[in-house]
Amino acid sequence: MIGRFLCATAIALTLTGTAMAQEAAAPTPIIFPAGSSGIKVDGSVSGDGLTDYILSARRGQTLQITMTTDNASSYFNIYAPGAVPGEDEALFIGSTTGNEASLALPEDGAYLIRTYLMRSAARRDENATYTLDVSVTGDAAADTATADPAGAGPDFVNVTGLEGHLNIRSDPSTTATVTTTVPPGERLRNQGCKQVGDTSWCQVETLAASPVAGWAVGSYLEAAKADAPEPPAEQVSAEAPPPNPATKADRPADAPTTVPNAPTPPRPPAVVSDTKPAPKPAMPEDTAKGALPCSTRLGMPTRDCGFTVTRQGNGNASLKIDWPDGGSREIHFENGAPAERDDQITERRGDLTVINIGNERYEIPDAVILGG
Repeated sequence: MIGRFLCATAIALTLTGTAMAQEAAAPTPIIFPAGSSGIKVDGSVSGDGLTDYILSARRGQTLQITMTTDNASSYFNIYAPGAVPGEDEALFIGSTTGNEASLALPEDGAYLIRTYLMRSAARRDENATYTLDVSVTGDAAADTATADPAGAGPDFVNVTGLEGHLNIRSDPSTTATVTTTVPPGERLRNQGCKQVGDTSWCQVETLAASPVAGWAVGSYLEAAKADAPEPPAEQVSAEAPPPNPATKADRPADAPTTVPNAPTPPRPPAVVSDTKPAPKPAMPEDTAKGALPCSTRLGMPTRDCGFTVTRQGNGNASLKIDWPDGGSREIHFENGAPAERDDQITERRGDLTVINIGNERYEIPDAVILGG
């Protein structure tokens, strides 16, 4: 769950046993192009500076990284999810092992990759320009605590690992229509999971009087602590809106029949967690925060800019990007594409939308606009 690590604070690094008080900028997320399990990342490091990257992967997969650099004193380390450089030991230390790593990953989560110069080179204020060849291969290990991406998985799952609502889509694709959204902690019936490219998708169904079925990203689902039957019909009907006599198929079997010619009481506002989705204008907005790569001046390398996105569904969203030096940019999306403007150049790169506005550049993953 990459969103949890995009706002990482500055951390200290210990190199070759000597504590060095340094600050690192927020880590840059590494996102593989659609259908690919690897990518090459170009970067640089100078003096005692640090450059960090974050990569999400699963337990049992193999992370492979090769650094090609123009400075023999530049290396990289790899840290486990949640580890703090300077306090926790690295899984891989380039300065003692070399610039090729192949690790069987011990747990699910976001792994920190840190590039740096050896202290002697840092004292001389040397520079290094490098390329990291990064790939993740192999299947994730089976885990009874999470939905199984390779098989049917548990009968019931809970939504977890995100701040906003999880999108349930008509097909296992981030471009498919959103049929409804469910909040964190929502319990769903799992009807089976499968791998589509690099993403695990699970076919799920809401536990409502009128269930809504669709596909959700498996990394945002975990097995319910105990597989239990759905709530009794009496309990569901008590929480759901009053039944409409004209739609008998949508009523629980034991729901009382409405008296003919009696006035139908007004329905309360639809709640996406336990009813069919309301018409789009009535749906609650989904707001999320994080960081994405941006550059605000000509010739400036990309760095992390904080963002706030408000999604209205169907690829419609308002994205506000805050510049590190002050100021901000607002970009509106319609049907998954940025709204056109005269000074804007837009291009697609895998699952990224790259937007240039004057001297500004923004790299926006599809997940920012479309959600889960």
